[in-house]
Amino acid sequence: MKKINVLSSIVSIAYYILILVFLIESLAIFKAVNITEKSKLKNVKIIGESFDLSTANGEIIIITGCVAMCVFLVLLIAVYHLKKSMKDLVHGTYFSKTVIKSFKNLGVLLVVISIIELVAILVLGILINSELLIRLDSSNLFYFVLGLFFMFLSEVFQKGRIMKEENDLTI
Repeated sequence: MKKINVLSSIVSIAYYILILVFLIESLAIFKAVNITEKSKLKNVKIIGESFDLSTANGEIIIITGCVAMCVFLVLLIAVYHLKKSMKDLVHGTYFSKTVIKSFKNLGVLLVVISIIELVAILVLGILINSELLIRLDSSNLFYFVLGLFFMFLSEVFQKGRIMKEENDLTI
């Protein structure tokens, strides 16, 4: 049982670190919108891709910041669902509705992150660099596959829950 406690602690620490990073990133984006010296906005990394925002107008910078914050917020919510499921898993209630629902939500959110990243890179490439950027890298694929895995795991836990209920009734 020590392993699940360690995992739960790591997930909790990661969740709170992500909240802190989210707040810092929010301030950085707010500062970037208000920057008067546009040369400081060259080669800004957004969702793993470099963009030159030095020639972009304020609306593009705001859209770019909102997209980055949206992806980060969805990731934060996904980690929250993992953290929420850890409470039941630590106590040994593996087949609870909370775990099943949290795993399903986590899976859906991870798939959504991979799709948002693909669409964001495409749209931002067109808006900022005036070029069509289609990039499927390991992070997109990782989020997608991990999301599908958690959705599958949710179904497995649901079937396990039904079997446990049936077993409890036969005693």
